[in-house]
Amino acid sequence: IELQRLPAEAAALDRERPLLFYCRTGSRSALAADAFAASGYDARNLDGGLEAWVSAGLPIEPSGGRVA
Repeated sequence: IELQRLPAEAAALDRERPLLFYCRTGSRSALAADAFAASGYDARNLDGGLEAWVSAGLPIEPSGGRVA
């Protein structure tokens, strides 16, 4: 869910399941994770975002995809 749509779609997220937020660098997703954690969700952020994920050699989909 894109950051600007999160407030409108928050009610659809299951409070019983952990949430992982991610973005390109991890800064915008950290804001979202902090806000959801403060509201009682088990919310986590992907530190360093997708750039760190790819730099660590981890796969992204679709195969051959790139971080914009």
